[in-house]
Amino acid sequence: MPVRGPDVEAYCLRCECKYEERSSVTIKVTIIIYLSILGLLLLYMVYLTLVEP
Repeated sequence: MPVRGPDVEAYCLRCECKYEERSSVTIKVTIIIYLSILGLLLLYMVYLTLVEP
C-alpha cells in the first residue's frame, strides 16, 4: 500500500509496526564464521585425502 505525496509524514507517524528489526551485522558475522568453519573442514578433508593414498 504505497503512500505518496504529503501524506507520507503523517502516515509514518501513525505507523505501529509490530516487526522486529534484524541486526544485519550479527547475521554477517555468523555467516562468515560458518563459512570459515566449512572451509577449514573442506581443507582438512582434502589434506586427509592426500595423506592417505
